Amino acid sequence: MIMDKHLKVSLPPVVVLGPSHVNALGVVRSLGEMGVRPFFVQLGHRANFVRASKYLGGSTVVSTAEEIVPYLIVLGRKLETKALLITTSDQTTAIVSQAYDKLSRFFYLSHSIDGVGLEFKMDKLWQHDLATKYGIRTPKTWTIDNSSFDDIAQITYPCFTKSRNSLAGGKSNSHICYNQGELEKILSQTPDKIIVQEQIKRVTEVDLLGFVDDEGSICMPTGYYYLNLKESSYGTKAIHDSSEQIEKKFDLDDRAIVNFIQAIGYRSGFFSIEFLIDQDNRALFTEINLRNDAHTYGATQYGANIHYGLYAKVHKIKSKEWLRLKRPQTMIADQLDFFDTVYKRKKSIWQWSREVKQFDTCLLMNRRDPLPSVRFIWDLLSKKLFMRHR
Repeated sequence: MIMDKHLKVSLPPVVVLGPSHVNALGVVRSLGEMGVRPFFVQLGHRANFVRASKYLGGSTVVSTAEEIVPYLIVLGRKLETKALLITTSDQTTAIVSQAYDKLSRFFYLSHSIDGVGLEFKMDKLWQHDLATKYGIRTPKTWTIDNSSFDDIAQITYPCFTKSRNSLAGGKSNSHICYNQGELEKILSQTPDKIIVQEQIKRVTEVDLLGFVDDEGSICMPTGYYYLNLKESSYGTKAIHDSSEQIEKKFDLDDRAIVNFIQAIGYRSGFFSIEFLIDQDNRALFTEINLRNDAHTYGATQYGANIHYGLYAKVHKIKSKEWLRLKRPQTMIADQLDFFDTVYKRKKSIWQWSREVKQFDTCLLMNRRDPLPSVRFIWDLLSKKLFMRHR
């Protein structure tokens, strides 16, 4: 089922595609703050807070992944000019990539120039091997599944497991294993291909953010590093700074990174490239996301509005307003941090609120665009009350 709220898109148009998540909300706000009112195609009914943003020119909900491509074709035929299509999840990126021939007449799409679908280039072992080829340091890595227990003997412990491709398993396969028995248990519980890497004692994690235009030029003006980390995942608090300063701070090889991205053959899309920083300040590559990163709105507030940057590039709009870097900006993923602390009763709501005020940017709460956070709280309370009365 497809439900249109309204269809009133800015010209030149832009369409944001993905679930109702702070990732999509950040794109909408980044463009909206530059006077562009995007049309949001929401996948699924799980939440609706993105659709409450004042910056939207329109929105719709598609219930299932199978409805995405047929709907986009219908939408594309209604548009007066070709639109930039921004995907905000691995799933929607893969779906659009597979339908490139059908959709490219209506939309500027992220794609691969060699004809290989982006879903295949999400393979972390493929990325690992390519990064190694271009001289980027990587953790020692093995690929394994539950049919190859004999290969486990070569692995050193502790080790870290994750899905070989985020389309299969996602974060559910992320674990630290301290011995062979723990690893065998993890493998027995999943049918997915698993990447096993040496466990790095992390000081922080770094993400460099940017886009590649339709001609292959790479723009990577900014990035961020975390102020806190979870045991087997990333944190909720970070500092956004220029890519130049981050590369100096953590001894990253800019030329090797650019060569690696160029070798992927990626076009007309956003990316985030991730590194672990160990106790010796060495940067080790983990993966590159060929889509928008959920924390990119923090870059917008830092002065690097790369969402508008790519929008202006594909539509031949001459503008320098989107790239005016400020002092480094602190950011909190307030939605995730709320669940990690207040929801789990580690902090009171009052203590948490005082801490949040110390950050320059929140990904959900926003004084200029308050309704998404209001809607999020309403949905959360409604769900809690419903569960209590079942």
